[in-house]
Amino acid sequence: MAIMNEMNAAIIADGTYALTPAHTKADAKRRAKRAAQFTKDSPMLKHPLKVDVDVQQAVVASSGAIVRETTGFGVLPELKRGFDREFILAIRDTQAGYEWLSNITIGATRGPTGALVHSGFPKIYNSMADDVRHLIKDADPRTIHFVCHSLGGALATLASLDYAKAGTADRYLYTFGAPRVGGSAMGQDLERMIGQQRIKRVYNLSDPVPLIPLCPYMHAGPGTIRLSDNFRRVTLDAHSMSGFYIPNMPAQG
Repeated sequence: MAIMNEMNAAIIADGTYALTPAHTKADAKRRAKRAAQFTKDSPMLKHPLKVDVDVQQAVVASSGAIVRETTGFGVLPELKRGFDREFILAIRDTQAGYEWLSNITIGATRGPTGALVHSGFPKIYNSMADDVRHLIKDADPRTIHFVCHSLGGALATLASLDYAKAGTADRYLYTFGAPRVGGSAMGQDLERMIGQQRIKRVYNLSDPVPLIPLCPYMHAGPGTIRLSDNFRRVTLDAHSMSGFYIPNMPAQG
């Protein structure tokens, strides 16, 4: 099918925050199902979800460089009604302060393809990698969309590369306010293994998160949507999915 509507991707990325209180896969799955139903049916929502999804499984991960805690981090819903074995791996952003400690770990390490990536991101991804691989293998998708916000953008980027090494399904990557994950070699791997036109990076000029980590880390993929609030100032308020990204998505997205 054509690339999934970016607005739907944004709403699904925002819905992953419902997973945060969960400490088990079963609880994360229950919370994800309730969130999916709410984003589809609630008359209070200005931007409801416009696709039907069936939550299959959820993923937990450990994060925090000093205080580590296992929480709900991702969900694997299947797109229904007119879609053929089409799945979404949606991974959330950090919320608790100790989780950001994982993001700012200094140094570089090897990512899924052997290219250098910022060392803070694989530390969290590796705690969920086996679950992610098994879930995708069991789902046996024809198409898989990796959808994510902030730190989730870094984790889903690594997951998409990890899958692309051997996976045969069509794959797409959508990130919202994501940080820089790796260097130029990782970017080249991403464009080659996912496809330039299948990478959608949405960022906000006032959002500080896409500006870090600093050189030599960089963004990959030409499929970029830039949002702007007239660039008044850089503020973490501009990093919010529900407060900024979703309300300011272009109409065609």
